[in-house]
Amino acid sequence: MKALGWWLMLVGSLRLASVWFGFFDIWALRLAVFSKSPMTEVHGRTFGVWTLLTCTLCYLCAFNLESKPLYIATFLSFIYAFGHFLTEYLIYQTMAIGNLTTVSFFAGTSTIWMLLQWNAHQPRSNLKMEVKFLTQLPNIFPDVLRDLVFGRPGSQPASLTMCIAFIQGLSSQPFPWNFLRDHCNHDMSSPDASITNVAD
Repeated sequence: MKALGWWLMLVGSLRLASVWFGFFDIWALRLAVFSKSPMTEVHGRTFGVWTLLTCTLCYLCAFNLESKPLYIATFLSFIYAFGHFLTEYLIYQTMAIGNLTTVSFFAGTSTIWMLLQWNAHQPRSNLKMEVKFLTQLPNIFPDVLRDLVFGRPGSQPASLTMCIAFIQGLSSQPFPWNFLRDHCNHDMSSPDASITNVAD
């Protein structure tokens, strides 16, 4: 697991303490976070549920750093948390500076760290398809050349179909049929839906 993943697990584990305080020890939550404001049990449970959701995001993101939607959601949860505590301190004055410093350390560090590694955990696209294509390329390429040279005009060779399916799977882009037609002696038509299915 990456260092950022371990950090997110640590933050999520520490947040579980706030979840416990919110549900079962409202006075400890008041002392640790909202020390300048009276709190009700409903307020504590609401804070506990919200914190539990952020804990879940931290754990899920820690094990799935390559998931961009999950990464963004976790990143935004730190932004929202920091903004919430900052407004509670500056505007509503329900927090002491010591409490704000503690929560801001974890939220701020997580935000900066995730921002610095925004694209560092993205996997190579379709790695398995690349390996499969490269391992079969020595067998496919001679057949493609043979079929292009000796194949029937107007037909689409089976070996070429297979090769194109691999390329489409790698790039997720339409195959450049116009370019191929202009540089070959055969008048090839566009592939049918079966090729797309093979690539998928």
